Amino acid sequence: MNTYWKKKNGSDAVTIHLVNYDLDAKSEPRLLRDIPLSVLLPHGIRRQKAHAQAIAPGADALVKLDARLDHGYLKLVLPELRIYRLIEVTLD
Repeated sequence: MNTYWKKKNGSDAVTIHLVNYDLDAKSEPRLLRDIPLSVLLPHGIRRQKAHAQAIAPGADALVKLDARLDHGYLKLVLPELRIYRLIEVTLD
């Protein structure tokens, strides 16, 4: 997992990149399900709400995710990950 924090239209935002490294060149990657994520917020961020959406390469649509802020952490559950997933989160 890699995170990139930025300001977006006056809000704090983070892009999360997730990669499944459990790959074997001879078979399909194993589908991972219900992956809990907990991301430490940078010092000084005091927001109340989080809005998250995920997309995978080749996907036609974004998937909205339930995200919450809990004692300095962004918490969410990614429904599935095969190889790569990008999650965009905006904090209000």
